[in-house]
Amino acid sequence: MDDAGLRRHSLRMWAGLLAGDARGAQVTLRDGKTVGAVVRETNAEQTLFNVSRLETPLGVVPEAQLRARGVAMLRFDIHLDGIEPVAAPAAQVGQSSVPR
Repeated sequence: MDDAGLRRHSLRMWAGLLAGDARGAQVTLRDGKTVGAVVRETNAEQTLFNVSRLETPLGVVPEAQLRARGVAMLRFDIHLDGIEPVAAPAAQVGQSSVPR
């Protein structure tokens, strides 16, 4: 897949993640701690995540910005309502295109 195709797939993923009602996410940090938050947006380089309702051991932070290098994993459901699905070629979804 070329760069433009990868960019389209990335934008579709973020559109699905951030569209519609606020959905909670589980954010696992590099130190192994998991906190809850609502992911609102990311920058173009995907190095920063703006979140709201960040649940920390000291309380809930209304708005925060997380650095991607400090995040080990973001976990939340993807909802692609209203976004037309795009089929990927078999070789791009883990299936071998080499005959056996």
